[in-house]
Amino acid sequence: QGDAVGLMASGGESRWVPPKRGMGAIDTLLRASYDLQPRAVATDYLAAATELSLRQRKRALVMLVTNVRDEDIEDLLVAVQLLQKRHLVCVASLREHALDLAMEDEVHDLPGAIRAGAIARYLEQRAAAHEALRSHRVMVLDVTSDELPAALVERYLAVKRGGLL
Repeated sequence: QGDAVGLMASGGESRWVPPKRGMGAIDTLLRASYDLQPRAVATDYLAAATELSLRQRKRALVMLVTNVRDEDIEDLLVAVQLLQKRHLVCVASLREHALDLAMEDEVHDLPGAIRAGAIARYLEQRAAAHEALRSHRVMVLDVTSDELPAALVERYLAVKRGGLL
């Protein structure tokens, strides 16, 4: 498409790869990110959004890949609103595949019922957080890690078709 693609990682190890055009851009991204691993640390969404706003001055489609949790939604909304001053924002909210599987399990006893109830409550809170983002004009993808690549490409192509950038 002739567009530039870049990467910023935060919430653990920080990395910045400025946007580049051409076939070599993907190789650059892969080399810069192949060893990134998720960490059990809270992401400072506002700090990440501030840093990205300073680094990426030109309007862009920002795809924020995270695991949206109910307790993070206020901080995430502030960060997204900062980014929306210049950019089009899409939040790709990674859903744990294990939760989908757990909701398919039959409940046979009290511990199973408690577990199913807790998972259902978590998923309801997650859906409410997604709705809060959508109410602020944020595109939201609710996907597993296996679904992520195709969903990101599909959303990018939809943005291009819609002339949103």
